Amino acid sequence: MRWRLSALQDGAAAVAAVSVLLSLLASAGFGPLGSFGNVGAAVAHIVLFFLGFACGLLARWRIDEIEAARWRHVEDELATQGEREYAHKEAERQRRTAGTLFLLAPTCLAFWLAQEAHLPGKGIRLSDLLLVTPLVGFFLTFLVAHRLWTQR
Repeated sequence: MRWRLSALQDGAAAVAAVSVLLSLLASAGFGPLGSFGNVGAAVAHIVLFFLGFACGLLARWRIDEIEAARWRHVEDELATQGEREYAHKEAERQRRTAGTLFLLAPTCLAFWLAQEAHLPGKGIRLSDLLLVTPLVGFFLTFLVAHRLWTQR
């Protein structure tokens, strides 16, 4: 079965929304996971990096899918000038939405885990850097994929 990227984009929006709700609960002291130490934070870093990596790939694939649809509409000989302009505007809106949702899903999940893992104490702990990990995975993947696929 082939996954529809738009369905995965909707799934990313759901993950982001649920993660925000869970992080609000965790910040109020009602988190379902409870605090976890450095070992749990290290595992969370690995999982979040790969989630960021996967979301970067999905974002790139979804944007390529949107671009293909845009140019099919623009190059249609029967399309009017207004329809062509609308195709460009709609594609830009869809690109922004796709990139934002695929970025928000692992970032909001990291925010929730950072709220859960917050341990009292001084200094920077491994759990304090959880928000950075999915961003690194996402942007590394997104930029590398962009450079590789645009040089074809």
